[in-house]
Amino acid sequence: MFFLGLYFLISSLILPNISSVLANPMGKISIESTGSLIIAFLLFIGLLIAGRIINKKNKQSQ
Repeated sequence: MFFLGLYFLISSLILPNISSVLANPMGKISIESTGSLIIAFLLFIGLLIAGRIINKKNKQSQ
């Protein structure tokens, strides 16, 4: 019952914000520098590769 009440309180805070965002049209997204985007993408790929290597080493040691 407590969590149900919290759900309704939180939803009453969020729903007006959603309706206000939907009412205002949003402009186009402009990216100033693609260099930082590329670096973030490469770091993400590096983390994926490192995770796979660590996972394979842990499976082999078991």
